[in-house]
Amino acid sequence: MELMTRKVFGIRLIALLETIFLLFLLLAIDQIFGSSNRFLNVHPHPFWIVILLVSAQYGTPEGIIAVVLSTLLLYAGNVPPQPIGQSLFDYQVQLAILPVGWLIAAFILGQINRRLTGRTEGLEQQLTHSRKESETITAAYGDLKKSKETLEIHLAGERKTAVAIFNAFKVLETLKPTELIFKMDQVVKIALNPIKFSIYEAGLEGFEVAVAHGWTDTDNYLSRYPAQHPLAKCMLETPRIVCVINKDDESIIKDQGLIAGPLFDLTTGKLFGMLKIEAMDPLGLTLSNLEIFKSVCELVSLKYTNALRFSEMQRNNSDTPSPYVRPSA
Repeated sequence: MELMTRKVFGIRLIALLETIFLLFLLLAIDQIFGSSNRFLNVHPHPFWIVILLVSAQYGTPEGIIAVVLSTLLLYAGNVPPQPIGQSLFDYQVQLAILPVGWLIAAFILGQINRRLTGRTEGLEQQLTHSRKESETITAAYGDLKKSKETLEIHLAGERKTAVAIFNAFKVLETLKPTELIFKMDQVVKIALNPIKFSIYEAGLEGFEVAVAHGWTDTDNYLSRYPAQHPLAKCMLETPRIVCVINKDDESIIKDQGLIAGPLFDLTTGKLFGMLKIEAMDPLGLTLSNLEIFKSVCELVSLKYTNALRFSEMQRNNSDTPSPYVRPSA
């Protein structure tokens, strides 16, 4: 590859070597099979082959060098004598006509080669540009396809969230606060479909389990969390969603589950329970399901608050005498 591109005084070295090789090859043929006069009497002269090949393949400069070398090898020590009766001018024209013909052919073919080379380089540049554009379009299409798939997954998750929350609302039709805790298991099953989960009631000493779904004898989940336990302390002091995905939450929930969230009265802010998921499908712990879990906690809290208000209204109405009751005589 280096030999193909290396130049000597602006002439490609490979062209120079090819010219010398071909010329000496023709001279060797003349010495072996010819009359050893360097084809002076042969028409057309075999050196035409070298001139045409080099000029057409490499261009004008290399073609001119081939003409110079061919002329030197043809006439160096081999100039034919001037015929008797021929003028000096005619004799010089006879000697010059072949080199001049070579020179004209080398120039014409060299310029044609130059023009074709320019067009080829232009086409190569266009091809390179087209390939880059094609790669850019392909990459953009791939990004668009990934974005489309991501959007489809996101929309599917949003649709699942909406359907799950709607079904959960249908389950929580009761307005009795005491029944909400025990109906929550149906809501959790519909919305999240976990393998194991539990619902805790909040008390003065911490949290006590009310519903335990999927637990086995080999599980080490606590049925009671004292107020000093990191999980209970977090729920009592700064109620929030705790998940093992977050590094800060790993030390809080430890080996007691995957997600935990508070249940509280939206009016007073009083904590009345905790929802905890211990096991679910490995592919279920997604951002979409985290949003569903959060929505379930907020939904139950809202229902609990409304149930308390409804119960309070019923008590107030029962304690207030009806104005339409006829007084006794």
